[in-house]
Amino acid sequence: MRYSFDYIQEHGAEALTVHSFESGIYLVEATLNEEAGFITDVAGNNLRFNSVSEVKEAFADSNIREYWLVAETAYDEMVGLAEGAKTQLRIPLH
Repeated sequence: MRYSFDYIQEHGAEALTVHSFESGIYLVEATLNEEAGFITDVAGNNLRFNSVSEVKEAFADSNIREYWLVAETAYDEMVGLAEGAKTQLRIPLH
């Protein structure tokens, strides 16, 4: 599932999950009616942000109940986790 930026701005969401990736890339996933999907631009591409502040500013006028930050890393095996194991740090944002 995908949601357009305009749709989320107009209708809001139960939650926005900001996925933080290496190189300062932030993708945003919206949850509506228990269905999660990434937010897209007008061309249908995943909308990218450069910071959490930029995300919060973009959705400041939207009705969002919860904000979450999820940190992703491609190097779990370098810190002793099994290759292919995926860990996430999920914290609430205010």
